[in-house]
Amino acid sequence: MDERQKILTDVADGKISAEEANKRLAALEVDSSVKDPPVETGEVIQPARTELPASNWKKWWQIPFWISMGFVALTGYWMYTSYLNAGMSWGFWFALFFFMLSLVGVVASVLSRNSRWLHVRIREHRDGNPRNIAFSFPIPFRFASRVVSMFSWAMPEDIREAHLDEIIVAVENSISTDEPIEVYVDEQNGDHVEVFIG
Repeated sequence: MDERQKILTDVADGKISAEEANKRLAALEVDSSVKDPPVETGEVIQPARTELPASNWKKWWQIPFWISMGFVALTGYWMYTSYLNAGMSWGFWFALFFFMLSLVGVVASVLSRNSRWLHVRIREHRDGNPRNIAFSFPIPFRFASRVVSMFSWAMPEDIREAHLDEIIVAVENSISTDEPIEVYVDEQNGDHVEVFIG
C-alpha cells in the first residue's frame, strides 16, 4: 500500500487526526522531493574526451609570467641605459612606468597560478575551411569577491543583503582544479566546442 494511501486510511479509521495527517503528508512530500529530484530530458551526454589533459593546463600561468619577466628585463635595461645617458630624464621615467607595469604582470600571473582558469577551444568549419579559435584566462574569483566587499556600500540594498562576495567565494570553492568542469559540444555541421573550467 502506498504511504499516502496508508495515511489517508488512518485518518478515515480515526487512528490519527487530520492535523497529524497533514504533517505526515508534508514530511512525505519533502522526503520524496529529496529522494527523487526532477529528471530533465535532453541529449545523452557522452563521457568527456580530454584531448589536452587538464593537468597540463595548470601550468598556463607560466606563459604570462615569462612574458612579463621578459618585459621586466627589457624595461630594466632601458631604465639603466636612459639613466646612464641622461640621468633622471623623461626616458628614465617613461621606462620606469613600463617596468612597473611589467612587475604588475609578474605578480598577477603568480597570483593566477592558484586561481581557476577558463579554457575555450572552438573548431569551426565555414565555407569548407576549418578554423581554430582558442583562448585561456584566469577567472578572478578572489579579486571579484574583494571588490564586491570593498564597494558594497555603493551597491543596491538587495545585493548587499544577498552577500554576493560570499557567493563568489562559494562558487570558486565548488570548482576543483583536480576535477575541472568540462563541457563538449559537437554540432551536426562539424563545429566543435570544448570548455574547461578549473
